[in-house]
Amino acid sequence: MKVKKEEELDRAFILTPTDLHKICRYFDKEHNFIFKAGCADKTVRDFTSIDELIKFDNVPKKEIESLGINVYSKDYKKTMFIHFSKTTYKNILVKIEGEDEDVSKFREFLEERFYEMKPWYGFICIPKYRVFIVDMLLLLIFSIPFNLFLNHLLPHSFTNSAAIGLFFGVIFMWIWANIKRTMFPTGVFAIGQGIKRNEDKDKVRTTIVISFLVSLITGIIVAIIFG
Repeated sequence: MKVKKEEELDRAFILTPTDLHKICRYFDKEHNFIFKAGCADKTVRDFTSIDELIKFDNVPKKEIESLGINVYSKDYKKTMFIHFSKTTYKNILVKIEGEDEDVSKFREFLEERFYEMKPWYGFICIPKYRVFIVDMLLLLIFSIPFNLFLNHLLPHSFTNSAAIGLFFGVIFMWIWANIKRTMFPTGVFAIGQGIKRNEDKDKVRTTIVISFLVSLITGIIVAIIFG
């Protein structure tokens, strides 16, 4: 029985040449491929082979922001389309058409690939409810020790200290939102120069996490001292 399956998924990913090869090797030689890369210079670039794609320089001005993979059998009885995007939510689109069993097997295969592509910081990115919880937790970790410190400095002016704490809390969340978008992206295309960019950012990400842990410990100490 022939079926069609279409899904929009929330998945954080780092797409590498190895991942692309694994996806393409799933199909035999009776299938054709078309790769469409949406780039930062507002240009869509077509690649007819995986080798051509992974040789793309992916320089910052032409950085890949989305990638569509079209696969179809020569008789067009089986088709598959995957679209990866750097958008925050619903960043992967999957469309599969073929025999019921083939579609189910390929979907399971894709889920394994998505798991392998998930970055270590993926919990920060998605799903959106987890993101909200993480953001609120960070705000509390920042604001509670800060407010306790302000109350110690301004013991008779709780309203002023609370207002100041809220003000700095908003600034903190704005800074964190920008850091998260830049340093903890939902989608990364580690192709060409993108490999080096991702490696460099990963070093910064590690530094950010270590700094956060130090700040957390400091906040706990401040809360104990001034609590």
